[in-house]
Amino acid sequence: MTAIPRCWDAEVVGVRDAGPFQVLTVSGAPGPSRPGQFAAVTVGGDRLLRRQMWLDRTVDSEDLLEVIVGHHAGLTPRTRGDRLNVIAPLGRPFSMPNAPLSVLLVGSGPASAALVPLAEALVAAGCRVVCLLLGEHVYGRLELRRAASTMRHEPAPATAEQIRGHVIDSLDPEPDLVYSAGSAKQIAAYVDLLGDLPHQVALDAGPICGTGVCQGCVLPVQGNDGYARLARICREGAVFHGHHILWAQTGTDFEYLVGAGP
Repeated sequence: MTAIPRCWDAEVVGVRDAGPFQVLTVSGAPGPSRPGQFAAVTVGGDRLLRRQMWLDRTVDSEDLLEVIVGHHAGLTPRTRGDRLNVIAPLGRPFSMPNAPLSVLLVGSGPASAALVPLAEALVAAGCRVVCLLLGEHVYGRLELRRAASTMRHEPAPATAEQIRGHVIDSLDPEPDLVYSAGSAKQIAAYVDLLGDLPHQVALDAGPICGTGVCQGCVLPVQGNDGYARLARICREGAVFHGHHILWAQTGTDFEYLVGAGP
């Protein structure tokens, strides 16, 4: 069962480095998180908005969370005893398959952290997991190598064509289900290659309020009624069905969409 999100001043009780990331174990969590959920953390200074930080897993007890601090977050390195204002666990988590399937995971950027607890849960459910990590700054290479049947890391794909080539290679043999984690721009480079394959995506939002009020993390989606509208990554996401996202319109003017504008 997923814990109800709450806001609290969390104490940092553990710190470890993982490449370009800092992993903070914080106390006072309201309960366990699920793969794909995240925290909204204040970073201090003149930054009004919080930063989205992915959750790895609940550790030791249900009142501890591991928060993954990416190189982009703007949070100065922390030490044991520091305090952070945290809202967690937030967001729609990944949906798990109802039967053991062949699964492809594709991760890039800080959001690749969301794939670590997902891979572990999929393997525990009997799934065959293949993982592809794209880019230099990705989290979880060692953890995913242990969990996945096959794990590839391509640290320097320079163009969209190279990204597409790596994804094409990973689609042979074709999986039953695909999970992606990264920015909308990164995933848009290859999403058409997936065709009709069931596809869930966890999206990086960057600066967020964590409540949906600021409308700073909106994404164009198509609802079940056929109409286009805006969804907020921090409220309706961060996990979406990939086929619901209007990938061609990401990063453009959204005034034509239902619910857009003042």
